[in-house]
Amino acid sequence: MSSPALVLLAEALRISTPYACAALGGIWAERAGVVQIGLEGVLLAGAFAAVAVAHASGSAAPRSPRAPPSRSATP
Repeated sequence: MSSPALVLLAEALRISTPYACAALGGIWAERAGVVQIGLEGVLLAGAFAAVAVAHASGSAAPRSPRAPPSRSATP
């Protein structure tokens, strides 16, 4: 079992990574002379698109532990 401090550190890194990437993108855009004020909106749009694609492809659907894996009918 992991210690609570280690779990807290791991969760903080997991949650802060997208914000750090957005901050780096904002700094990069600012250095290029572009004022990017919609970074939070870009993060939300990216998260929504990721969930929509996962749902559409079926990779987000949980599998039942009792259901056998599906097999195709073609030989």
